[in-house]
Amino acid sequence: MNINEALSMGTKAIGKHEARLLLSHITGLSPAEIIISTNKPLDEKAIGAFLTSVKRREAKEPLQYIMGTWEFMGLEFITDSRALIPRPETELLVEEAIAYIHKLCRPAKILDVCTGSGCIAVAIAKLTDAEVTAIDISPDALALAAQNAALHQLQDRIKFVQSDLLHGFESQVFDIIVSNPPYIPTGEIGSLQPELCHEPILALDGGPDGLDLYRQLIPQSMKYLSPGGVLLLEIGPQAVETIMFEAGYGMIRTIKDYAGLPRIVIGVQHNL
Repeated sequence: MNINEALSMGTKAIGKHEARLLLSHITGLSPAEIIISTNKPLDEKAIGAFLTSVKRREAKEPLQYIMGTWEFMGLEFITDSRALIPRPETELLVEEAIAYIHKLCRPAKILDVCTGSGCIAVAIAKLTDAEVTAIDISPDALALAAQNAALHQLQDRIKFVQSDLLHGFESQVFDIIVSNPPYIPTGEIGSLQPELCHEPILALDGGPDGLDLYRQLIPQSMKYLSPGGVLLLEIGPQAVETIMFEAGYGMIRTIKDYAGLPRIVIGVQHNL
């Protein structure tokens, strides 16, 4: 079997784009090289790996888990079923956090809550001089996040802590708290696209209306922010501005994603 034959078979099963990405991953050739190397033969190991990968994708396993790595903020991250797949929308959260970091006249102290794969914490630490702490309730997610920190030589720059949101978290003060918590209503989990069934339910289920973790985290976060500190949250379709206002945050604003949907909500700790 050559590349063209493999691509043709994969295209029928999962589509040309994903078949090309899998072939690129397995052969080490770039997607562009795949296009111009159609007659290049594949060895038995590559054929076996490609056929297995196509079957996994046909079973609706996410492409990111099959490949084992994915790009976020221009950085490579290890991806597997221990944590959610890094998504482009979350890059907006990182970009906003970095914008606030650049406004400070000193190294920022950042807390990433529900760190998952560690993509937010690692990207911030890689792209700024911030001191970062990352917490998650899942020890498996924390282990993956630590791997991603080590992948970018940041194991000494990021502190990982197992914690259920901020319950029992040691008293510290941060300049910025950032989080992408679970926000899918429990009743909608079963109707989601089948790929999401492979991602950890703990990182998806936001309770009956998707707001359970916001109702806990937003009031908790007030005492962990320095005066004038900022809370940045990724949100789903639910509005969380009222929860922020009732908790005492000021200068609340919402940022839309590239599809024009509300995606990031920001509040300032103004209890001076």
